[in-house]
Amino acid sequence: MEPYNELELTPTSVVLESARQYAGVFKSTPQYQNFVNAYNRFLGDETAQQTLYQLRQKQEEVRNQRLSSPVSEADQAEIKRLEQIFYEQPSVKHYLEAQNDLLALAQNQGDTLSEALGLDFAAVCRRGGCCG
Repeated sequence: MEPYNELELTPTSVVLESARQYAGVFKSTPQYQNFVNAYNRFLGDETAQQTLYQLRQKQEEVRNQRLSSPVSEADQAEIKRLEQIFYEQPSVKHYLEAQNDLLALAQNQGDTLSEALGLDFAAVCRRGGCCG
């Protein structure tokens, strides 16, 4: 039998098993499955990956350039052009949409957990502020 402390009502192993079960159910949701599929399509999209690579290279170049001189309008325009090409890729659009859907589900689940606990679960888990 697992030891209890005075604040613990349920053994840690039971809480962890419940978390594992929840994760299994969460992974079976259409939102999660859609996210995984969209992510894999995005990773396999050579055009999107190449555009992302070019965009990151240009952003890095501009970051380094800022240290010694102002960023030219041509460089700014090139970054905007690459961003536009990147975000117009169907795999990128689908991935971002799937990511937003998964985030909405996770936030909804967090709200449900907060309601069941009677406290703002997300706020309790945040780091920073006066106590973290």
